[in-house]
Amino acid sequence: MIHLLDESRAWDGIAGQVILVARHRGWPVLTTDPGRLQRIAPDLDIDLL
Repeated sequence: MIHLLDESRAWDGIAGQVILVARHRGWPVLTTDPGRLQRIAPDLDIDLL
């Protein structure tokens, strides 16, 4: 998780954990704020809530 946050020059521990779990499980992320996650992981599969 720290590696993802370092590359994006952001510090958002909650978003980092969400990304880590979604990638590990192969699931899309359900969110109302996709920008928060896309700043860290632009390639993340996101479904809008």
